[in-house]
Amino acid sequence: MLPSVVHKKPRRGNFPRPSSLYFGIFCLLFLVAIGNLTWKRPQSLRSLDLRTELDSNQQRSLRRLFDASAEAQLPLEFERPLQSIRSSLRCVGPPDDGDPDHQICKLFNVVVAGDEIYYISDEPEQLPKIDITWLHIYDQMKYLRIKVRRPSELPFDIMSTEVERVKYGVFWFFGSADNYSHDITEYGPAIHSLLCRLLNICMYDKASPLRIFRINQDQLPTDQGIFPPAFREAMQCFSSHPVHKLGDAAHKDKVVLVETGLAGVGEDCRAFHWCSPQWNRKPMQHDMMRSYQQR
Repeated sequence: MLPSVVHKKPRRGNFPRPSSLYFGIFCLLFLVAIGNLTWKRPQSLRSLDLRTELDSNQQRSLRRLFDASAEAQLPLEFERPLQSIRSSLRCVGPPDDGDPDHQICKLFNVVVAGDEIYYISDEPEQLPKIDITWLHIYDQMKYLRIKVRRPSELPFDIMSTEVERVKYGVFWFFGSADNYSHDITEYGPAIHSLLCRLLNICMYDKASPLRIFRINQDQLPTDQGIFPPAFREAMQCFSSHPVHKLGDAAHKDKVVLVETGLAGVGEDCRAFHWCSPQWNRKPMQHDMMRSYQQR
């Protein structure tokens, strides 16, 4: 016979009532929720404010970066160099003979574009005549042709056109560039004298920034006729850069800013028949010819 099972009721004082247990759990969850609201929310707000501050700083930095990049889209040497450039000149002479055609002029910040030389000025200016050749009877040009223009009157946009800067330049009229004797014994000493006396460039320097600008136009049809080997060889004694011929198709779209340019043949002369005293010329100085030979 199986023993009977007796069910005993638990004592009431040993375990909490279910209702009080649920109430405690509810209170605990409530306190945790209140803690989250009072402690976590300000943290999130501070993070949001920090992100907003960082975003605004980044925006300002980006704006500065974009503004700077917009100003520096072109290399420094091509960055709108003509916007504030104005030309000027200073002439040496007339010399002792009193002939104004013998003066030599320094041109500052003049622009070469196509077959023209431009003098940039806000007001109309009357420039002096600058003699550029000895052979007045035969040559088509006697005085340097240079046009005075306001910035707004230039034939190109000064705000967008890329401009090549040249530190030193010589504007020279070559009457017979295909004759080696003319190049070496006549033009060479005169150009050397200008460079040595006015720019203190008395010796050959392969790294020299000097450019020679040929300002007359030949009617010869080929490049070899315009720049024959003899002429190129002679001009290499002054500059390693090729001669820039005004009006040449290779420079049609090129704009060059010459920071300091020389123009004028002066009173010194050598070898030409027109170098005799009756034409108010004087021979090249001995020391100058010696330094020319060293060059």
